Amino acid sequence: MEKWDLFTRLNDLFAPMDCNQQVETYRTLLRDCPDEQKPTLTEIAGFASIAVFAKAHLPDYTRLPFGVHHKAFFEAIPRGDRGQKVNILAPRGSGKSTVITVFYPLHCIYYKYLYDEFGMKSEKYILILSRSYGNAMDRIKDIKSEIEIRPSLEHLKGDDTWGEMRSITANDILLVPQSRGGKVRGSLYKGYRPSLVLPDDLDDIDSIRNPNTLQKDEDWFNSDLMECGDADTNFICVDTVKGERAIANQLRYRPAWRNIFIQAIPNPDQLVHPDAEHLWQEYRQIYANTALEPQERSAQMEGFWTEHENEMNAGVEETWREKWTYRSLREKEFDQGRATILREYQNHPVDRELAIFDMENAVRFTVESDGLLRSDDRLVRWERLSGATIFLDWAGIKESLDNCFAAVVAILWEPVPGGERTRRRGSESIGYSDMRMYGAYGYVHEVWMERGSRGKQIEALCDVYRSVYDFLALRTPNFTVNIFCEDFIDTTGDVKENFLRHYETISDAKDIGRPLQFLPRNRDKSERIAGLEAPIGNGWLAFRKSKNHGTDELPKVFMGQMREWPCAEFEDGPDACEGAWICKIETTHAERQARRDRANQRVQDSRVLRF
Repeated sequence: MEKWDLFTRLNDLFAPMDCNQQVETYRTLLRDCPDEQKPTLTEIAGFASIAVFAKAHLPDYTRLPFGVHHKAFFEAIPRGDRGQKVNILAPRGSGKSTVITVFYPLHCIYYKYLYDEFGMKSEKYILILSRSYGNAMDRIKDIKSEIEIRPSLEHLKGDDTWGEMRSITANDILLVPQSRGGKVRGSLYKGYRPSLVLPDDLDDIDSIRNPNTLQKDEDWFNSDLMECGDADTNFICVDTVKGERAIANQLRYRPAWRNIFIQAIPNPDQLVHPDAEHLWQEYRQIYANTALEPQERSAQMEGFWTEHENEMNAGVEETWREKWTYRSLREKEFDQGRATILREYQNHPVDRELAIFDMENAVRFTVESDGLLRSDDRLVRWERLSGATIFLDWAGIKESLDNCFAAVVAILWEPVPGGERTRRRGSESIGYSDMRMYGAYGYVHEVWMERGSRGKQIEALCDVYRSVYDFLALRTPNFTVNIFCEDFIDTTGDVKENFLRHYETISDAKDIGRPLQFLPRNRDKSERIAGLEAPIGNGWLAFRKSKNHGTDELPKVFMGQMREWPCAEFEDGPDACEGAWICKIETTHAERQARRDRANQRVQDSRVLRF
């Protein structure tokens, strides 16, 4: 049988099958095939199905079964067609980059002779791009590594230029990495412009939220990248939707582009289970109960799941069960917040018109004689409190600005049994996922929010400190109160120096013997604040409630901003709340003293040993 005839027959045979069925069908055909025909069958089956090719040649990448979405990826590849534009939007970890920037280029290189023989125009020049040059270079290295280590591919390794930035394969295909914004126009190889352009994960959250950077990226994409080829150039973009204005999302509305849109849960309505959501909320209560020892919590979760699995999973469709189960995604939601799941796994960035904090069901607490009584009926006795953090989200740096809106938030801390969490060196904040093991419950105890000058803001900070300090001093003998302020973007240092001088003057007058610490705020504000969703939803962050709607109620403007974020006009309250939250005090005085005692004992023991 001629190769072309075998290819068309296999192509028709594989067409209705998913990727795993294609692989199994090929294996069955190979088993039943005469030995002398097996090499040809293997050759043509791999050309007809990239899934078969990947299973045969790239075992490190294909340990898991293929998901249903992988067939959509493979079918979107414009094999034999030229001048095509494809935009693949898929969840994090879906294999989109692997399929498009590793499997497909290797397939093009390996089968160059068949593309030419079948009149399908082989690739001459493959350009792979990413947000950074290093990321793009990593993709090229992945391709070259497979060629170097796989006996079935090693004949494709180039010679003189194989180790350089512009890698040329043995069958004369050029591989070039480039970064977003890099020079791509006018690039030629033996008179050919790039024939296959693969932009991989170009967008990032910080860039799309900066209007200037976003406009620059859009201009580069439209005027440079899209003009780097010719009429025969194929473009295949792969990304996850990171925002409404992200380039990958804009391509969805351009008629020249074919779009593949994948979600981890194909029916988004099932992210809130239509029939068993009450069971999921019970499961969440166990998941979020950090008062339990980790082993006990895991055992309770597993027991609850075993009892109710059929109901909690009923009717839910999963795109790639071997990678993401409905259960694992719901746990990620409880841990990281709904916004993260929507963006990373559902290709649905946070809706700026939809508030994300469930303040109606947030845990509230009242001050009782023997402790803080949570609305979930748990009493936090005074001796469990380790102290408080007070955070100022300042507004305006000039004394003359009298109409600036600022916020001071004070959070009391109840350390979780188990000890202090391990902080990530060099990180400005702690991942909320760590709360499952260690950390502290936070209690928003006092809030000041007003418009006023720098002096008024500092006075409010000192007044809140005095109020919180006296509150704790009357109830518990050992505690710590720390004061933080958002750091300044101050190139000269003069602004911070003047602010500190002003703070020292006012704090001395009010007898506040506590230094002011500055907290860098390098991450995007919306990303930081959105991180409060899981702590609020899990009851790790609670809010004070007056027993009789008295003066100790938290300010309405603060609760309104929390309830409406990110739709509220201002976000000073949520921003200050997030600042206080990440500066938690995770151990009680007794635990800190015990740690010091152990350290002192080790010193004494070492001295005895030396003697």
